[in-house]
Amino acid sequence: TGVEESFEAGESALIRGNETISEFVPGNYKGETWILDYPNLPVPSVERLIELLDDGSLIPADFEHEHVLTDWEVTKEPACETEGTRIKKCTLCGRVVETESIEATGHSYGDWVIEKEPGCETEGTRVKKCENCGKVSESETIKATGHKKSSEWTITVEPGCDTKGTKARLCENCGKEMETKTVKAAGHKYSEWKTTKEATCKERGAKERVCERCGKVDSSATSALGHDWQTVSQQNATCTAAGHKEEKCSRCGETNITDTPALGHSYSLVETMTAPTCVSLGTGRYECSRCHNTYEGDIPTNPDNHRWSTYHEQQVPDPDNPDQMITGWVRTCTEECGASEVIFFNPYN
Repeated sequence: TGVEESFEAGESALIRGNETISEFVPGNYKGETWILDYPNLPVPSVERLIELLDDGSLIPADFEHEHVLTDWEVTKEPACETEGTRIKKCTLCGRVVETESIEATGHSYGDWVIEKEPGCETEGTRVKKCENCGKVSESETIKATGHKKSSEWTITVEPGCDTKGTKARLCENCGKEMETKTVKAAGHKYSEWKTTKEATCKERGAKERVCERCGKVDSSATSALGHDWQTVSQQNATCTAAGHKEEKCSRCGETNITDTPALGHSYSLVETMTAPTCVSLGTGRYECSRCHNTYEGDIPTNPDNHRWSTYHEQQVPDPDNPDQMITGWVRTCTEECGASEVIFFNPYN
């Protein structure tokens, strides 16, 4: 049908110079199309070649052909200290046709790398390593950093209500306690009192409160209320008659009756009729301050109420020299009490 410039696998065509039809089949190298030139191949070889090409296999290595080489293929990567290998294969039969050594890359050492960080009390390590294989070329010790004490206090043991806690100034790097102090117990934080048993007039009650931090229960008794007496009726006692009072408790309803004895008169002297002396009773009128009842009765003697005689001159012992007698002026009580009084001047001059 004309001259074709290219063919696809599976097509058939008359090849110029051949008297028979040749078949185009897919090649196994870079998408080429191969020509099976049947007249120029032994029949068994053609049949075997068709079979191999149909299942995508390479041609046998002993099959006479011109090698078609691949690009270089690395079969062993070169390392820092060891050579590598690269090869070229025939794309038709798969045989390795060329082999070459690849030069060792040599080490590529980078900057210092921290292998072990130094601690506050422990040394660290830094190394220089090959960036490819990790081989260490140099190693150095890094001195311990030393502790860095924080300026802030940290609670390390929380104080309880009844137990002390602990606070510390820690190393900012490793957390070691550099300085410690005791924290006083927090003390209980109680809720408001709650009544658990109501008090009555005669019996005590109970109340409790709970610590909001530790849950401790604090209980206490409450005093009995005592009766709230309200007067129901009352008759006041007088000087001569007894009284009584009836009361009732406003809370529990209990009643109470109290008898009060007669007060008795409260007399006082309101009039002296005969004055008492040092040895003689007087007489007077008495009156009760409450009921104003009166009676006449004795007034008790008064030891200071003497009935004195007139003064008369008499020899008496000298107060400063009892063995010497001097003149004094003497008066005596005319009653029978025996009282006397001495002065040392003439009361009548």
